[in-house]
Amino acid sequence: HGNVLSQGSVTTKVVAGTLAVIPLTLEGVIHSIAVTIGNAHAAAGTAATLPVYVTAYDASGAAIVGPGYYGAPITLSDGDASGITALSATTVTKPGASVQLAYNGKSIASATIGASATAVTPANVTSGAFTPTPTLVASYPIPSSLGVKTAALAIASGPDGNIWFTTQYCSFCSAPKGTNAIVEMSTSGVVLNTYVAGTAPGLTGPTANFFGITAGPDGNLWFTDATNNAIGRITIPGNTIQEFSAGTLCPNRIVAGPPSDGGLWFTSTCNSSIGHIALGTTPTITPYSLSGFGGGTSYQGIAAGSDHNLYLVDDQYAGNHRIGQVTIAAGAVTGFSEVTVPNAPDGQPNLQLLGIAQTSDGELWFTDNGCTASVVGSIVIKSPFTSSTVNEFPTPTGCQTPAYLTAVPDGSRLFVTSWDYPAIEQVVPTTPGAAPATTNYAYEIPTQNGTFQETWDITIGPDGNVWATSYTPAGTDLNNIVKLAY
Repeated sequence: HGNVLSQGSVTTKVVAGTLAVIPLTLEGVIHSIAVTIGNAHAAAGTAATLPVYVTAYDASGAAIVGPGYYGAPITLSDGDASGITALSATTVTKPGASVQLAYNGKSIASATIGASATAVTPANVTSGAFTPTPTLVASYPIPSSLGVKTAALAIASGPDGNIWFTTQYCSFCSAPKGTNAIVEMSTSGVVLNTYVAGTAPGLTGPTANFFGITAGPDGNLWFTDATNNAIGRITIPGNTIQEFSAGTLCPNRIVAGPPSDGGLWFTSTCNSSIGHIALGTTPTITPYSLSGFGGGTSYQGIAAGSDHNLYLVDDQYAGNHRIGQVTIAAGAVTGFSEVTVPNAPDGQPNLQLLGIAQTSDGELWFTDNGCTASVVGSIVIKSPFTSSTVNEFPTPTGCQTPAYLTAVPDGSRLFVTSWDYPAIEQVVPTTPGAAPATTNYAYEIPTQNGTFQETWDITIGPDGNVWATSYTPAGTDLNNIVKLAY
């Protein structure tokens, strides 16, 4: 068809009257390139060296093979600029050249290995993608001194590079019921400190319920104490604990506000309110009743939006099911509006909305902890917020009852806990409003009585891994902290 498939030149001396054998090795003329990666879905969290296969084709579609070189070299590129992956070579001059991709085991969604060569159009290049598979790295037990009926609850990445989580006693268990405490753990699973309610300096009575914990913009750790109507601060370094009255509020989940705010905000399960914490030696805690703005029930998850608004879950079990937008200025609530979450796609009514987070595309994501509703939903934000579009997507496995969720640092995906299923769910957004790609990563840790653990809260740790609290429904046997590499 007039296409040049290979070419070459050679200079030799020809002697008259003598048979001349002229060796000529042709160089393949590249028309298209395909890059593939061996073990492209290797386990996340474990360093590996992966083969990279580069195949060049001529205009007839035939693969170019040796022994010659290519007519023009192939240049490889790594779309990952973080240094988590690295190519052993970026130039391939002949077929069969050895190229490897080194992966250091740290968190990465994907690394695309591209190729280019003279006269080869981008449309004729098939890139290779390395997408490690999220994998359970470890499961660490909570301190045995807290008792077997102690459940791990809220969890956060500490400003000191450690993991912090709270524990709760089993209210429906026979004595001994377990312990309410705050625990500090290294990223290698070593328990560094345990602060027991009613015993540790600064912590109030033993019935404290620590439902939320987070790192603050001041470099300290902050937590909620619903039973004692208080907000707590752990000063880092030194781990000095203080609690401050939240008045009549029942603090639940807590989050650092938008950068323009500089403080923290928390939801309350009573008084139809949220609260603001202005930082300082003695912080100022200000309640804001949302009933005056037309809202008001029991507030659960809360997130600071990229638009400098707050978003929260307005939920009363088997009652109101709405997502609220709170506009703020100078640490004060200036407005509030809501969108209603309709019944699940299978027609089942919502039961309990719990978690909320935002991805980099601006979508809000929330969970319905009901059964059989069991959905992860999204909201495409519009102005006014009341006109926003609400979408609901069933979880991969039946009554999975998704609970709290967290977005990875770059906002490209989320990880969701499951209260009634031994798994952590990954949610990868596609087009805003469309169904995401979802995958369950089951860790299946059987307890002594043959049941399986469930996940409660989740965060991205200072080591870049996913960390979640795990417990058993009966409040007995094993209660662990699980680490998932992604």
